[in-house]
Amino acid sequence: PPRRVAPRRRRRRRRARRASRDARTARSRAMRPSGRLLRAFKGWLDTRAVVRVAGADAAAFLQGAVTNDVRALREGGDAAYCATLTPKGKIFADAFVRLAGSESDEFLLDVDREKSSEFLRALRMLSLRKRVTIEDANEHRVVVASADADVGDSSARAVRRDERLEQLGFRGIVPASDAAWRDAVADAHARTRIALGVAEGASELANALPLECNFDALNGVSFTKGCYVGQENTARQRFRGVVRKRIAPFVAIEPGARAPSVGEKIVNERGDVVGDVIAAIEDEDAVLGLVRARMSFIRAHVAGEPGSAFRIADGARVGVEPPSWWPTEWLDAAEE
Repeated sequence: PPRRVAPRRRRRRRRARRASRDARTARSRAMRPSGRLLRAFKGWLDTRAVVRVAGADAAAFLQGAVTNDVRALREGGDAAYCATLTPKGKIFADAFVRLAGSESDEFLLDVDREKSSEFLRALRMLSLRKRVTIEDANEHRVVVASADADVGDSSARAVRRDERLEQLGFRGIVPASDAAWRDAVADAHARTRIALGVAEGASELANALPLECNFDALNGVSFTKGCYVGQENTARQRFRGVVRKRIAPFVAIEPGARAPSVGEKIVNERGDVVGDVIAAIEDEDAVLGLVRARMSFIRAHVAGEPGSAFRIADGARVGVEPPSWWPTEWLDAAEE
């Protein structure tokens, strides 16, 4: 005979399935192109800065300093999304590296503005006895982004598709005097990015492992390029095939919910800590954010298992829905 399920357990399962369904509905509503969170944008990102690395050893120096392969870059081509790591393999800063000239001796790096001074200092320490010049280039260049391909003829070579996800639009580095990019669009860009489940900048990525930040799916790490600072933990994590935590997007289910503060905990019905909030935005239509969460809890939440509904520590219910660009094997690995 079929196994009987206690009424209390049935109610828990129904509640978990309903929470998961509500999260998908709320997130899909926020993700509609006509919605406020995915509004169009075109302008400069005042949260990012430009660093110039040039010299005879520039390519070899960057190759050993960042997680991605910079030797494959070409002038006017796509950038390499990457990160610099600490010796223990945790992210120090993320960056987009672009070849600035026809020769592989000058590169422009798009980095977090708040971290740019520390980033410059760290690169200079690594560059001892190497023929490279590392300098701040913000006076003459700015980082820009556009939701669509209408970037103008003058910027067509400098502004390319965002290397992480097609849905993030276009991104590049242009002269600061270019009037076509005079509007500041960092907030609109951040809304789109968070809605898609993509973290950026030191406040969201620092002290996390690259694979926890989904660099393997966002074209941010090369496993064939050779050695670089902090490589060992990244290679070991990939070899084992299990990443216990990942950054995922969440959406508040309850109407009128407030945006949680960075560092607040998301817990399940049993009180287990699922993860820490690393970013959140409050809008008229929705509250969305990013959480670095344990994959085993995400898998249980998506499956609607009893006790797997999520909430902020103060009580507001939230749903965590893996974005469409996540490989299906990530949830399978969490289950194993």
